[in-house]
Amino acid sequence: MASSTPSLLSSFLLQHPLFLSTTLLIYLTLVHTLRYRRSHYLTAHHSHHIHRMTVPLAHSIHNTLVTLEFTSTFPLATTFALFKAYGIPSISSLLVHTNQLAGPPLASSKRYADTGALLLEAVMNEPGSKRSVEALGRINWLHDRHRHRGEGKGGIRDEDMLFTLSLFALEPMRWVKRYEWRELSQVEVCAVGTLWK
Repeated sequence: MASSTPSLLSSFLLQHPLFLSTTLLIYLTLVHTLRYRRSHYLTAHHSHHIHRMTVPLAHSIHNTLVTLEFTSTFPLATTFALFKAYGIPSISSLLVHTNQLAGPPLASSKRYADTGALLLEAVMNEPGSKRSVEALGRINWLHDRHRHRGEGKGGIRDEDMLFTLSLFALEPMRWVKRYEWRELSQVEVCAVGTLWK
C-alpha cells in the first residue's frame, strides 16, 4: 500500500495541473511574503531614522540580521574579516613577533577563538551592558600595549585598527550582497554602520 501512494499522488497531480499550479503559486507567494516580512517592517517603521539612528536601535536591527535573517553568512563573513586583518603586514608581523601565529600549534586557534568570543560578547550584548563593556575593555587592553610601540617598531597603527574595524562592518554586508537571497535594506546598512562606528 505504501509503494502505491507516490504513484497515486503523481497520477492525481498529472490529472489536475490547475491544482498543482495553484498550490505552487500559493506556496511561492507565502515564502516571499514571510521572507521579506522583517525587511519590509524595518523599512516601513525605521526609514525615517536613517539620519539619526540610535545605537540601541542599530543593535536591535543588527542582532535580528545575525540571529534570524543571515545566521550563517554574518558569522562566516566576520571570520573572513578577521582573516583579512591577519593579512595586513604590520598586524601579521606583530602576530608572528608575539608568537600568536608562529608559536605552539594551538596558539593561533586560541587567538581566533578568543577574538571571536570577545567580538561576540561586545556586539551581541546590549551596548553599555556589563558584558559588552567588559569585552570591549578586554579587546582594548589586549591591543593597547601594541598600539603605543610607535611607527616601525612592530606596533599597530591607527590606520590598521580602523581598517580592521571597518572589515567587521563591511564584510558581512558584502557577503550578504554576494551570497544571500536578498541584499540589506538601507535601514539595515545604516544599523550595521551605526553599531560599528
